[in-house]
Amino acid sequence: MDTLVPKDHAASSQQLQQSTDINPAVDKGKEAAQPTDKYPQPRVTLQGQDTGATAAAAQPTMPPTNLLLIRVVSRKYPSFDYAKFKNLCEVQGFSNPFAARTESIQFWWVTNWTEGQKLIKTLPYKPNISSKLWKAIAFRSNREHEFNSYWNHINELCLKQNFHAVMSYDEDRRITLVTNRDSTLFDCDMEVEVRNFDISTVKRIKHDTYRATRFDVKWQDGREICINWNKRHCADEKICGRVHACLVCKKTGHNEQKCFKKAGSRKGNPSDTDKAIKNIQQ
Repeated sequence: MDTLVPKDHAASSQQLQQSTDINPAVDKGKEAAQPTDKYPQPRVTLQGQDTGATAAAAQPTMPPTNLLLIRVVSRKYPSFDYAKFKNLCEVQGFSNPFAARTESIQFWWVTNWTEGQKLIKTLPYKPNISSKLWKAIAFRSNREHEFNSYWNHINELCLKQNFHAVMSYDEDRRITLVTNRDSTLFDCDMEVEVRNFDISTVKRIKHDTYRATRFDVKWQDGREICINWNKRHCADEKICGRVHACLVCKKTGHNEQKCFKKAGSRKGNPSDTDKAIKNIQQ
């Protein structure tokens, strides 16, 4: 039985068949390059598709409360997926769940370091470093967000507090972290902050208000007279932005040292040097 097919539909089906039969090796390559569980699948955006709507639909909605801003630092090699570790034990006596998970992961690496070295060798794009450094990275790969948030916290403290006080605070936080295994860098340790920060460690902001509060600032027609030009330290009035006029008579064409009013005042009021010379002569 013959069926009538529109030309557009026939052409599109013909193009689809040609596109699928052009290069079968591409499909084989796609099948061979299927991503594993370690890497997220790349998002493919079709032509004419609204990327904003797709991104909004793909991203999960987060509750507006208890949000934590974390600095995201990219890395070249993937982290370990500890959810697939079979013999990852659970530690007891911890009230902080993040600290308990960190302790269990560190315990696994201590007891299964030989197996852990084999896992490290399977990581692609890994840096060529010693096994001691790899042990430190393996211990703390799950604490990336914790360290990034603490990094932001230290940077904010450096803007407000004295640098040596921040160094002492960081040292005390590390000691507290070692002595109290049920704590993390996410926590706020008020005892350490009170011990290292007070009113004497706060940075004093230096405002550039010296020129505005000087008693010898003078104006000409609403513009400030340049003091540097009167002291022979400013040459270009266009770059300066102030009026190159005399500080004494507020007239242009000469500076303070060449002003006739200042010269007349000097004649009427002799200097201390002239008075000393007259006293010696007498």
